[in-house]
Amino acid sequence: MTKRPFEAADMFRFEYMPEAQLSPDGTKIVYVLLRTDEAKDSEFSNLWLLNVQSKTTTQLTNGDWTDNSPVWSPDGSSIVFLSTREKKPQIFLLEYKTTASGSEWSKKVIP
Repeated sequence: MTKRPFEAADMFRFEYMPEAQLSPDGTKIVYVLLRTDEAKDSEFSNLWLLNVQSKTTTQLTNGDWTDNSPVWSPDGSSIVFLSTREKKPQIFLLEYKTTASGSEWSKKVIP
């Protein structure tokens, strides 16, 4: 690896994890991954899920908005979080459902 001085543009390559919440049963962690978009000169964050046992990650939300403050329901079947996808903060709910075709997360706005 070649050493070089740190440059301002390097800041756009960093990703941060400012928030994380352990599921009630201790098997999963939902976390916020913060990134910077150099072209738009703005930050955005999305929710990710880490399976503690398998060490696999799943992206739960995806977009150039801010998703933050995830909180698990007491039974671990859903996650409530704030999002600015509608230009102002709103509360969203991710519910984990098991269907015949597998398990998936469904998202809805809480009015």
